[in-house]
Amino acid sequence: MPNSDSRPNRESHEAVTKGSKHIRTEKTSPEGGYPPQASFLWNIVPATFVGLLFLCECQGVVDTGFALVLAFLLLGLPQTIRFIKQPPRIRLRSLLYYIAAWVVLFASAQVPAWWRPALAALSLHSWSQALQNHEERRAFQSLIGGTALFALILPSFAAFPPLLAIQEGWASFLSKILSAVFGRPLSVSAPVLGFEACLLFICILINSEFLQTGRRDRRWQRIGGGMLIAHLGPIVWGTLLIFLPGFDSPLQIRPDPIADPMKLLSDLTLTHLVIWGPFVVSVLLAFLLPARLRTISIEGQDSPDFLFPAKVPWTKKQLLSAAVAVLLLTIAGGLAPWLERPVERRGATVVLYEKGFLNWLRPNFEFFGRRSAGMFGLLPDFIESIGLRAQRTSSLTLATLRGASVLFIANPEGPLPKSEQDAVWKFVRGGGHLILAGDHTSLRGGWGNPLNILLEPTDIRFRTDSANFFTGGWIHGYRFPMTPLTAGFRPDQNEPALVVGASLEIGSKARPLVIGRWGYSDDPALADSASGFLGDLKYSPGEHIGDLVLVATQQMGRGRVTALGDTSPFFNGILTISYSFVSRLFLWAAALSPDPPFRLYLTNCVLALLLGLILAHVSSRFSSVLIAGALGATILGSWGIHQQAQWSPPFESGHIAFLDASHLPQHQPGIWEDPGIMGLPVNMMRYGYQTYFLDRFDNNLLKKAKLLALITPRREVTDRETAQLAEWVQAGGTLLISTGAEEEAPIRSLLRHFGLALQPIPLGGLDIESEFGLVQTKEAWPLEFAPGDRQPGQAQVILSWRDYPIAMRLHQGDGQVIVVGDSKFFCNYNLEHDNHAHISNVKFLGSLLPPVEDVADEVENFMKGQELGGENEEGSDTKKPEP
Repeated sequence: MPNSDSRPNRESHEAVTKGSKHIRTEKTSPEGGYPPQASFLWNIVPATFVGLLFLCECQGVVDTGFALVLAFLLLGLPQTIRFIKQPPRIRLRSLLYYIAAWVVLFASAQVPAWWRPALAALSLHSWSQALQNHEERRAFQSLIGGTALFALILPSFAAFPPLLAIQEGWASFLSKILSAVFGRPLSVSAPVLGFEACLLFICILINSEFLQTGRRDRRWQRIGGGMLIAHLGPIVWGTLLIFLPGFDSPLQIRPDPIADPMKLLSDLTLTHLVIWGPFVVSVLLAFLLPARLRTISIEGQDSPDFLFPAKVPWTKKQLLSAAVAVLLLTIAGGLAPWLERPVERRGATVVLYEKGFLNWLRPNFEFFGRRSAGMFGLLPDFIESIGLRAQRTSSLTLATLRGASVLFIANPEGPLPKSEQDAVWKFVRGGGHLILAGDHTSLRGGWGNPLNILLEPTDIRFRTDSANFFTGGWIHGYRFPMTPLTAGFRPDQNEPALVVGASLEIGSKARPLVIGRWGYSDDPALADSASGFLGDLKYSPGEHIGDLVLVATQQMGRGRVTALGDTSPFFNGILTISYSFVSRLFLWAAALSPDPPFRLYLTNCVLALLLGLILAHVSSRFSSVLIAGALGATILGSWGIHQQAQWSPPFESGHIAFLDASHLPQHQPGIWEDPGIMGLPVNMMRYGYQTYFLDRFDNNLLKKAKLLALITPRREVTDRETAQLAEWVQAGGTLLISTGAEEEAPIRSLLRHFGLALQPIPLGGLDIESEFGLVQTKEAWPLEFAPGDRQPGQAQVILSWRDYPIAMRLHQGDGQVIVVGDSKFFCNYNLEHDNHAHISNVKFLGSLLPPVEDVADEVENFMKGQELGGENEEGSDTKKPEP
């Protein structure tokens, strides 16, 4: 109920209202201006759910389309119903605001996660301006200002390591309290406990307290009480997690926009609800928030149009304060990432320490199968191809490190000798960059991870664990703080290509570069060295849940140390996926890059917050300042991230081949299981090509390649892409296409451009006699050549069954187009599987590829060699399993 002093405030409020052009005629509620319960249920609760979807980063797990549909059901549907009920004379004005709200809401799905809250605040502002009820607008007032405040605070947790330590300390404290209360182990990270939702709740509460000028008495007591209430959500959720049983069935989430987004819901089980923790916390806080806000009087000096008060002039002091606050808020959001763009330095030397639990093999024609790909054998070639110099060494001395910019050490079998450790640290403190890669296998010898001995001067340690995931892979589970190393990376793509390694423990001086959001720290099986000390590969109560640091860095003197908890990204086979991340890692390590201006960033955040709080006392337009500052920070911050992401295309030389993944191939790239096409890139490596999957169709990258393979694409090749491909082929590129008549539609226009088409005659699986033996098909379809203006003699049949051409070659300018009429010809089970290979098909593939001089002798010997024979010709992989 309103206090005894409410009558004068109400009279002054009515006087201001009647004296403005915006005269309100609607009735106030009988409770002295409190928003009615229906207004809270229809506005505050759904809007908080939108905050959940776009501010608590659950959109990393939820398909973006599904998240937008849910946002519409929770926020847009009730608002749309109200819009329909509005009188026609005011509906047009509201329609414009509705359109603006939805444009901003959909745009928020296209920007980095850290900047979405500001756009969400702007969207909510548009919703509020479409409302005609003054009390409902006031229900939005606290939410909008609080969301804008949240948008300004949240990025600082990603950019400033001590703040990350604070939030993890908060989670650790709650975990220990709950563990002590219930007598069961619990260790949960802050985001999984709903830290962002809790922080948003507090921001809304603080904003409402400082905006509502009617009751200043006991303000700080109410804020303190609200902060305690905010912990109810994390406490309830943490209590549920304590009784969550262990499980071993990972949730499979596929980044496939063609797949039904509702499939995600059908995949959920009770034990996977850990991923939806922020949902649970947000639900609890959403229903606590209305009750909390109802205790705050909304009467006072605020005018009905709270964002744009009518005829309420600002003093010069207020204008100056507002301008300074907006300026500092904007700088706080945009300065740090914008100043951190590295200066690339091509030609720098990378020293590769070749000793350790590893090998330097590369794919050859002696062994086939999964392990025949080798480990680090192609890494020197990769480093050379991105414009750096690679140098392998078996000893670490000042002489071997002289002139080098980067030192790479992976999985040492034991502690380095003291002399080598001293040489390494002199190299680092003198300006060198040390990259350390380890994993769960680095526990041999009884001394723990030997990399920790080398890392003693730093705040980084390898944990004795296996960093495992809940989502069937870190895809959809990455969290990328604002750094040039990962700028522009999407959490729903697997560009770092990290697998199961060790997590890292970092102190306040170190900085996380890649975080595994939806994972757990699996205790190792210390007695099982044969499995690399992997644990039981399932979550057990007490193991740490969420936000595992996978890659971290720390400044040391004039140099830097970067540690990775997994060696997988550097493997020959996985480089096909991780090449963007690995190339950036080495280029960033060799770059002339200053340490990020964290102190300046934090200072600006603190000054902005203080000025904002001061401004709340002197101006009724604090929400306007917050929104302006948040949007300014969003614009400059996004520009800063864009600046960080402006790396030049990585490849400068080498025989580069791409397997297109940007058009959604029917067969999953990068895996040995069926259906997959991992055998194709491994065989292309045997024939001398550095082979990578092309996740985004980038014409600049395409120009670096000599070969591109389009394997049964499901996304249409556009006219623009067709023109780019035709130009690239004319300049000397080789375009390899594999598809069938049933899958031809997305690529039909490209085939017609070259005068090729597939006949609708299914031939199925065939054994075709050739100079290489029996070439096998799975689902063959005949090709036809209708060149139009081209000469028929330009097309060459290179594989046929009876009178049906199955594969054709077409010369265009200096390049060629090769089409195989079988959508499954290059699948693992028809080319090379986990433990076998179809040698005739492997040889036929080699005949399609332009020869590479470096491996000409090996290829010639293989082509002339004796067949291994049989349908499943065996190429043993058992002789090369271990380094």
